[in-house]
Amino acid sequence: RSSVTATQMPCPDYVSSAGILKDSLLPKNKYTKFKNALINLSPSRLLWPSYLMLAADRKYIAAIEIILVAHQNEQRLAWTLNETPTIKRIVPGNGGTTIIAVGPNAATENCDVIVRLPSNEQGRLLCETNSHALRTLSNTQWASFVPAFIASGKLGGEAYFIEEKCPGSEIEYGTTNLNNIFAGAGEMIEKFHQSSTQYVVMTKTLFATKILPLFDETKGFSDVALHPQLDRLHNTIRESFIGRRVSIGFVHGDFKLGNLLFDKDRRLTSIIDWDGFSEDGFQIFDYLTHLLYAISSQTNLSLVDTYLEFVLPWKLPAAHARTMGQKIELLAGDAESFRLLRMVFWLSQLSLRFDRLLKVHPEAQQRFLVPVLDAFEGLLAFETPRVASDLR
Repeated sequence: RSSVTATQMPCPDYVSSAGILKDSLLPKNKYTKFKNALINLSPSRLLWPSYLMLAADRKYIAAIEIILVAHQNEQRLAWTLNETPTIKRIVPGNGGTTIIAVGPNAATENCDVIVRLPSNEQGRLLCETNSHALRTLSNTQWASFVPAFIASGKLGGEAYFIEEKCPGSEIEYGTTNLNNIFAGAGEMIEKFHQSSTQYVVMTKTLFATKILPLFDETKGFSDVALHPQLDRLHNTIRESFIGRRVSIGFVHGDFKLGNLLFDKDRRLTSIIDWDGFSEDGFQIFDYLTHLLYAISSQTNLSLVDTYLEFVLPWKLPAAHARTMGQKIELLAGDAESFRLLRMVFWLSQLSLRFDRLLKVHPEAQQRFLVPVLDAFEGLLAFETPRVASDLR
């Protein structure tokens, strides 16, 4: 039971059955405390599949000890010579990857590290992308803002990846003065983007590489009745996009508040979870991701409703329009490219966040896909830019 297996996310002996998972990295909203309490009930541990590891009978998993001890020569892991690793935090099975914060049995987190355990092929690719990002950025001026890559390897034929646990703590959506807090972080990410930005012309090859796979993947899990509409939209967007100016460069890939860490003075200290990293991605997607989550949290709308009401028609609340306006202008290329990228952005979100939901529950397409495709057709026919004066 202590081996790293591909069939469980994560392995079933991380935490004792009597232990309490104090911070489960659930989505941060007003229900978080309730969900944490629910998960820590004994029946929930047996009935909630994502948290089956809480029903384990041992506090430490031998596999984690073996993995870390194998790299004792790394300065960051020297503490394992004298102390047994302690599991401090678990993010179970997120995108095919279990993420474990582990360190010495002490309140301080100065020596803690993050161990990533992929449980399927998708998770392995995400972990490799994250590791590539950390190594790539370690040679740039942004090295102090990203985790340091420590090591990777295999145990029992299964891959693992180890990285530094960065300083700082998360800030929840709904925090007072959040727009100003994020504005400071936004200045750094703007410089990060500009350091690698290239303005290129959308060619047939670039379209086939960056955008066509998103349409193909959407067709792969969507109802066949939607395929003619998807084909029609694909052809229209392709014809409109070829020959237009677009910006590409370094992209985080999941630029939202949960992946930003701050010090006690609310200054950005770290950006984590780089498994969506690209060296030549559409940088504007990072800002659209932030807007999607920030506006959703403030309006209590779902992500798809936020997208349809605010992001796709570009009808932003005034505060967000002020914060993001100049950044968007720098990366949008031109108005038509920006309109097309806003449509392509949702297809990337389907791939990143909703693909398993759509594949397992086809009826969810009526929620996440059908109204969006209809909105695309309307936007391709006519668009009037608007800015909302305030949130509802």
